[in-house]
Amino acid sequence: MESPIPAAAQPVPTPVQAHPPVKQGAVIGGWICFILGMGTMYLSLWLFFLYGPLLLVAFILSIVAMSQRRIAGGLILLLLSLVVPPITWLSLTASRGSAAVESAGKAIEQEVQRIEERQRAELQRLEQSQQSQSPSTTPQAAPDA
Repeated sequence: MESPIPAAAQPVPTPVQAHPPVKQGAVIGGWICFILGMGTMYLSLWLFFLYGPLLLVAFILSIVAMSQRRIAGGLILLLLSLVVPPITWLSLTASRGSAAVESAGKAIEQEVQRIEERQRAELQRLEQSQQSQSPSTTPQAAPDA
């Protein structure tokens, strides 16, 4: 006859979790890097040494997030970090470049007008000095023999 094992000697069953807790640090960090990178890009395209690494870290953290079973958040961040920065860079370059060309064109037009005004003034001064130096009578051509 078997004797039952005393209750104190039986192992206590531990609750089994269906899913361990999901880590969200990579997603949050990725979004922070992405937002900071895009903001830095918007401030100045010349700050590429700042926004480049931030966007690269956002890309890497999106992969880390997917490996930590945050598939949706990681995939969205991955796609955004691949698509949005190049489009933003191209649009900012085009808009700021055209504004720079327009302002340079206006500056060139103003400079051309200033040069033309100086040339007119100099021409008038030369004409006046020639009139004051020339005799009142016009020279007549000598008849050929």
